[in-house]
Amino acid sequence: MSLLFKSSYKITNLLVRVCENEKFTYDLDALKVIAEIADGSARDALSILEQTSTYGDNNVKVDDIYKIYGLLSPKEIVDFLNLLSSQDSQSIFTKINEYFQSGINFVNFVNLLVAILTDKLIYVKTQNYKLLTKTNENLINSLTLEETSKLVQLLDIWQEAYFKISTPTDVHVIID
Repeated sequence: MSLLFKSSYKITNLLVRVCENEKFTYDLDALKVIAEIADGSARDALSILEQTSTYGDNNVKVDDIYKIYGLLSPKEIVDFLNLLSSQDSQSIFTKINEYFQSGINFVNFVNLLVAILTDKLIYVKTQNYKLLTKTNENLINSLTLEETSKLVQLLDIWQEAYFKISTPTDVHVIID
């Protein structure tokens, strides 16, 4: 039996059914994050759900998932992007070092950062919140970057960083 689904939506629905059958309490956002981490694999999603429910004593919360898997929330990524736009080098490097110290998964960090920049670019061009994939109206409006050329430039830089991080090397060198 194949446990590979093409959509996060299907995996999220599977996780809802499992949580209800197992009597887990859960946040729907947490199940959506699990589905994203699982990247199309129902088997991986079920394993992540099991780990998270064990960690949270049968309570599946998005903050626990972020903590367990070394992830930042979309709001934390937006805060980082706003820090980048401030061009305060000392604060930027301090924040990056905090991320390293706390064990943040930088592949996921850059992947989400690129997705949020893409959301912002799409919103700036269309003014349509329904097209956003990783953010919502309030979050995208809190991102201070508005200039299309700056968004495209940042997207290029961070996409290149993503491809470099995805291959084995020292992440410190890439971020610098």
